[in-house]
Amino acid sequence: MNQAKGKSNNGEWNLKEINRPDGIVKRKLMQRTFNLAKKFYGEPLKGKKVLDVGCGGGIEAEWLAREGAIVTALDDSEDYLYVARLRAKIKRFNAKFVKADAHKLPFKDKSFDIVVFCGTLHHLCVRKAISEAVRVGKAIMIIYEPCGSLLVRYLKAKINWSTEYENQRIVFLDRYNIEHTLMKYHKFRTIKYDCKFNYFPKTLDAFRDSNLMSLIWLPLIDFLSWFKFLCHEMILVAR
Repeated sequence: MNQAKGKSNNGEWNLKEINRPDGIVKRKLMQRTFNLAKKFYGEPLKGKKVLDVGCGGGIEAEWLAREGAIVTALDDSEDYLYVARLRAKIKRFNAKFVKADAHKLPFKDKSFDIVVFCGTLHHLCVRKAISEAVRVGKAIMIIYEPCGSLLVRYLKAKINWSTEYENQRIVFLDRYNIEHTLMKYHKFRTIKYDCKFNYFPKTLDAFRDSNLMSLIWLPLIDFLSWFKFLCHEMILVAR
């Protein structure tokens, strides 16, 4: 994304991006979210052609590759693509990295089994990005996208409930509008959806590598996710 502009020569920033997600707790939170999306898809990802739209530093591309998918990772930022390629080299996973616009994908119709948006759709024109994703993909996977109640929107706006990678204005996605668009205009028959309270505060960063914190925090997250008015991250899979 645009925050990366001019940073590819900054070794400290590169290393920080390559090491994300940092800490046991954050890695477990992310893995649980990925596992839920995979469960919603209903098939192993091995051998599937997957397009990761807005790949950033390559976190999701790495996960998809390790699941056995044939990964094409796309971003409009050369700086992020530089980091993603470096991540792939250091962590030894295979992916093809492409610089392109998510609103005008340079691929043939239905050339991918799955198109993935992971924390990127809210940075885009949703209608255009989804239309292009549907054109090139047979299924859509939306992960880690901001949604939520008026309370969550208020908290995000007023107390900066975000991460340093979200230092621009957050656009909340309308789950019902996305589902309506996918079903009515793009004829998807099956849509599976959930939302989670999936948050780890910076104030606890000193404990992010603690197994004890993991044992405490993950059940707390599960408990809070029962209260949907608190939930703020969307997981949606359409086939």
